[in-house]
Amino acid sequence: GRKSAALAGLRELIDGTADLAGLDRVAVLDTGPAEATMVTFYRSQRDAERASAGLRPQLGAAVGDHVAGPPQRRAGPVLFDG
Repeated sequence: GRKSAALAGLRELIDGTADLAGLDRVAVLDTGPAEATMVTFYRSQRDAERASAGLRPQLGAAVGDHVAGPPQRRAGPVLFDG
């Protein structure tokens, strides 16, 4: 279905981000029957702004046909990591 196709697109996108400057890691969470949430971790706020600007068009191309609405973006500092 739609979610499976979107997840396949996300997997392909993530596999291609290994050399994206400033990007530490990417996780995709299963957040519901028809939802997945991508969480990205960057080295700094500046890196996040630069890298995500380059990543957004690729993300749209990878999953744009398979999503039901616009993405919801949130940003904030990491409080705990371990």
